[in-house]
Amino acid sequence: MKLAVICFTKKGALIGRRLYTYFKAQGVDCEACVPERFLEQDWKADGMKNRGKENLAQWSGRQFSEKNAMIFIGAAGIAVRAAAPWIRDKFADPPVIVIDETARFVIPLLSGHVGGANELACELAAFLGAVPVITTATDRNGLFAVDLFAAGNGLVLTDRKMAREISARILEGKTVGFISDFPTDGVPEGCAPYWQEYTIWITIKDRLPKEMPQGIKVLRLVPRAVTLGVGCRKGIPFPVLKERVDACLKEAKIAPEAVKRLASVDRKKEELAILQLAKERGLELCFYTAEELALVQGDFKESEFVRETVGIGNVCERAACAGGGRLILKKRTGEGTAVAAACKALDVILCEKGFGER
Repeated sequence: MKLAVICFTKKGALIGRRLYTYFKAQGVDCEACVPERFLEQDWKADGMKNRGKENLAQWSGRQFSEKNAMIFIGAAGIAVRAAAPWIRDKFADPPVIVIDETARFVIPLLSGHVGGANELACELAAFLGAVPVITTATDRNGLFAVDLFAAGNGLVLTDRKMAREISARILEGKTVGFISDFPTDGVPEGCAPYWQEYTIWITIKDRLPKEMPQGIKVLRLVPRAVTLGVGCRKGIPFPVLKERVDACLKEAKIAPEAVKRLASVDRKKEELAILQLAKERGLELCFYTAEELALVQGDFKESEFVRETVGIGNVCERAACAGGGRLILKKRTGEGTAVAAACKALDVILCEKGFGER
């Protein structure tokens, strides 16, 4: 995360300098803007600056577009007016924090949970010796917050409206179901480990199970745990590869949000269709040599033609499993493509951020 600090008075400038030094010492990318009349020469030499030709609205708009966390040192009203034209929703807005110019209070205004403003505010308050003013309802009542849980653990919220409804239900003291397709060390307070009228479901699936009771409203939280192994003929058109990948995901009932990386043999590292698919969907790319793929353990469907072409009898299944994981979609071929999928083993740790790969 990149941080942007802005102040308007001499007292604010001194706090801004403290924060800039604090973040810089941690290796955090921080932009600090101070009015020219308060900008000391050694501060300027250290990288602090004024806003230049940007007015406050333009400066704020740039931070929003770049998804930078913003720290305003001054009156809350200034921050509200500066941010107001750019606000979309809590799932898209970057964190916005206000610190008064005496550094007594640190107030997260926007994106307290999803963007991490509450957590950052507590960190800044501890550093400054200030009071963090946290106003989000689940925090004030010590309740489980599904959006915070998802954001902190890298889970994709598939339905924002349902997330709000579940949070409201928890605030009302009603029980919410909590189902996980992955090992978990417990169930959040206010939840039950079976299907309820409202249920949280941690899964890589793209649809609800047929056997699920009627009338249940489900929020899927999707971990990015899937690797797609792909092979294709040289020069394959991007739309063909994209359509085949989507068809295979649908067949396997895998949510597109669950895919984290594309993997293939290193001879395909310049294949434009693979590169374009990864770029369009924000996927990691992994390429392996034939020798590396040959070491992957598993029961794979081998092809002599593929072996003669690239030096290994199966690219897609081996590539999918090369980073670890269980094959959940065996090789599917068609239109010059081969696609397979593997899922990493994950653990759900409720008391920490630790939803992660084994």
